[in-house]
Amino acid sequence: FDLTPFPEYQIQLQLGTVDGADTDFQVIFNDAAGRDTLTLATGDQTLLRQSPASYITISAPGYFPETHHLNLYNGNTHLNVSLQPEIDLFQDGFADLSQWEGTGNWLVTDGWLQSQPGIFYADNADESITSRTFSVAGMRRIGVRLFHGFELEWDLDTLELDVVSATGAVLLQQVWTNQHWEPFSELFFNSAIDPADSARVRLSLKSDENVDFRGWRLDDIEVVG
Repeated sequence: FDLTPFPEYQIQLQLGTVDGADTDFQVIFNDAAGRDTLTLATGDQTLLRQSPASYITISAPGYFPETHHLNLYNGNTHLNVSLQPEIDLFQDGFADLSQWEGTGNWLVTDGWLQSQPGIFYADNADESITSRTFSVAGMRRIGVRLFHGFELEWDLDTLELDVVSATGAVLLQQVWTNQHWEPFSELFFNSAIDPADSARVRLSLKSDENVDFRGWRLDDIEVVG
């Protein structure tokens, strides 16, 4: 039984934006010491972690996020981050379904897109809905921000979001197989996409023949580059 504390590793962060804006940054650490979310101001910050390797994601309102892998085995680390402004590519607050087409029973109720009209989705569902086409010309990165909630049969039923180019290439993909019915904001991104002229968002629900749950509800979706 060893009471020796884990060593601490120092991280020097320099946070800023390419246009010099004074803003707050959300900094998320994900490593063996846990997942921690911090709000930090512009400028130099000194942080301590008890994990020698960590993924750090840095974001700020209106700026495209970055993720870095920090290797602290060889000592302390300095990271200089300068976020670039986002470019709006597609947005829908779901007043109606005028920007979408697809299969299944998707509907809009009180400003929320829902995966089905009843309380629970059906057995053996294989349904999808696809957005209108939007331009991604010149983009080398793409991100999606959602405000949503979902409830599935754990690890058996799936929800999937794909950003797909006109040639069928998947530029960004996110899959859910669990439950988080209370709506929350979620951001995911790909900082190195293949060149494409246009893309669409595809939302999909697939279920097996067993227990059904409440599915998916989305209040807002935004695609940025």
